[in-house]
Amino acid sequence: MLPFVFKNPLVEGVIEKRNTQFTMQVNYNGESYHCHCPSTGRVGNLELSERPCLLSSSVDSSRKTAFTVEAISLNKPEDSEKKWIGINQNAANRYVEHFLRNGGFSKMISTSNVICREQILGNSKLDFFVGDTFIEVKTSLLFLQMDIPEYVKTKKIAPYSAKADRMTRHFIELGNSIGKNQRAIMLLCFLL
Repeated sequence: MLPFVFKNPLVEGVIEKRNTQFTMQVNYNGESYHCHCPSTGRVGNLELSERPCLLSSSVDSSRKTAFTVEAISLNKPEDSEKKWIGINQNAANRYVEHFLRNGGFSKMISTSNVICREQILGNSKLDFFVGDTFIEVKTSLLFLQMDIPEYVKTKKIAPYSAKADRMTRHFIELGNSIGKNQRAIMLLCFLL
């Protein structure tokens, strides 16, 4: 069983620009579409305009955007073979849950336990609680673990960000709130 199956096949477009934290303008089949961007922060230090992207179509007719940008590529738009970087940080939790339910982390966590989503620990909401273990999933897009081709435009590297502050807060919260006989895992997920 796959962790997530798109109702319709993904289609390829080219990002024109990032409008806001949550939206991008994407050219697909010669038309410009207002699309949802599921990564609210930077993707590395990349300038996303002119990058190929994969789009999922929305099945919700009440949604304001017809598509969601699921992945980007550092290849040129005209390249026939592309490698993709997943940018849908929400999808990472679905993938982790799938692997938890199917024994993918059996060396770290017992698969016989109930899997609870979004559990409060101190002042933080953590992604999972399984048995005696809290799990916080982080999908790092700030630093890409790959070489950036010369033709890809980049931005100045941003200083320490609010997302890094949030991750630091989660580390501290985990350390201060974890009870006797409880464990915590900070799981870094890369969607390459």
